[in-house]
Amino acid sequence: MKKSRCDYSFRFVRSNLNGIEISDLGFSEMDRSNLALVLNNLRPKQKIDFKLVSDNRIAADYKQLLRILYLLIDGGINEYSKEQKDQLFTFIQDTFTLNGLDVNLASLRSRYSEWINEKEDEFEVKLKAFRNILFQ
Repeated sequence: MKKSRCDYSFRFVRSNLNGIEISDLGFSEMDRSNLALVLNNLRPKQKIDFKLVSDNRIAADYKQLLRILYLLIDGGINEYSKEQKDQLFTFIQDTFTLNGLDVNLASLRSRYSEWINEKEDEFEVKLKAFRNILFQ
């Protein structure tokens, strides 16, 4: 991947994750510099591996990644139009792997749909831990 600006319509609310234990977010310390590039709307040097597993403990959890992006992207990602969702999905596919595997678009779309349809109190409870990590 070449280091160039990303042409996504969203902006991030942080420019770095300095002072944050990024392993608590499902990323390795080796990915810190690539995360900083992404947060500044630049392409990472390589895809960032997201490792936070789901309840089944087999695969990294798309919904956990969506929660983190919801908090990091200005305005959130839960009320996106079809075009904005498509752009988000392309961004995720271009930027991340999950436990070393490429993002499965069908799974991502399905998990996004489940995620945005969570009950409001459940939605907020599941965001709380990430909010505490990102905005201590």
